[in-house]
Amino acid sequence: PLPGFVTRFENWDQPGFDPTQRVAFDTPAFPLESDPIRSVCVLFENMADLAPAEEEFSAFLMDLAKILARGSDNLPVERLLTVADNVRGLHEQVAEGRLDFGQQQDQILHDLNLAYRLVYLAICDLKQ
Repeated sequence: PLPGFVTRFENWDQPGFDPTQRVAFDTPAFPLESDPIRSVCVLFENMADLAPAEEEFSAFLMDLAKILARGSDNLPVERLLTVADNVRGLHEQVAEGRLDFGQQQDQILHDLNLAYRLVYLAICDLKQ
């Protein structure tokens, strides 16, 4: 499979159908596996945007993103494991209902799970 997205048109059978009028993105998508650290940071930003009223949650995610994006070429395994443990802890808190995001609950759980997996993918990319 190739990373990307599929466009589905609801009005494909209408006389005025024009596939060129679809939504276009300003920048091309990047495959998640090509840059797992960046992908995790994007997920953190997206989750913070989904829950703007949860200031502590959003601030914590941004702190985790800073830990990952700290300007070091030599990212230690310990730092990634710390982030992974924190993401797993957040996932457990949300799954157990201690943090409630209402309608966004399932999306937050999904994104935390994906972030956790991507952190471990980043660990596999480290040069020893």
